Amino acid sequence: AAMSAAWSPFFAAGESGAIHDAVVGDDECAAGEDCALNALQLRARSAADPASGDGEPLIAEALPAWDDPSKLGGPAADPSEELGASTEVGYHHHHHSGGHGGAYCESHIEEERCGLYKHCRGMPYCVFGNYMVVPGKPCPGMESINGGNAHSYDYLFGVARSFCGFRGCVLMTNPVGHRTQDQLHIHFRHSIKSGPQMQASLEAATCHQDGWVHFNPHCCGCGHSKARAFSGRPGVFSEVAKAFGGGSLANVGISVWFGCGKTIILATTHCSIEHSVSVR
Repeated sequence: AAMSAAWSPFFAAGESGAIHDAVVGDDECAAGEDCALNALQLRARSAADPASGDGEPLIAEALPAWDDPSKLGGPAADPSEELGASTEVGYHHHHHSGGHGGAYCESHIEEERCGLYKHCRGMPYCVFGNYMVVPGKPCPGMESINGGNAHSYDYLFGVARSFCGFRGCVLMTNPVGHRTQDQLHIHFRHSIKSGPQMQASLEAATCHQDGWVHFNPHCCGCGHSKARAFSGRPGVFSEVAKAFGGGSLANVGISVWFGCGKTIILATTHCSIEHSVSVR
């Protein structure tokens, strides 16, 4: 593919290490977990029409791993502190980590929590480490998505699906209080641990039902959760936004599964299922 003259996928000395640190420190990287990557890959769609996915992707060579990667950012904020006692899905803005709103990283780009945004800004999207899709425009996380703009982010799940879109894959994004990077990102991984069992339960609950159904993940301290099976390729953020009334999705985590010939969306609240169903 032709390389855009406006952007190069290769970074100045020292920058690739910073990106690697951002990736390995992302999200719910548990203490003691081996988060080192064997390679870091960046892919970016040409800017022709990012929302529709048109245009050829720009692909950078894999970058080498670093011997002593350091985690980026502190632990995710305590959800009870971040979100208060409310069980309603809504965004309560605080100064705590994981709760930055608006375009925080545009004005704090050198902060560790803004590493993903810093190294993807201006691109339609990037793919880091062969498991994470990141938009190039400033978007701290789920608190930035609502019924009015969800459609403009739907393409990101389409990108993630293009990397892992078959049975045994799970695509995930985490809510406020369950991340260490203040830039929206979607994980695409193979489900393991309790993942296959959760998928079987999701299929049993949704495959022969119309509309959204209540679903209990039986893990992770999740609040109210719901699931739905769709034929074809739904606009994931758009469908979840409609299911929650069109307001902010700050406290909502989304996972996408593939089974019974359908696309199954699980929308959980106040939790992350990431480390229960996958590993790096």
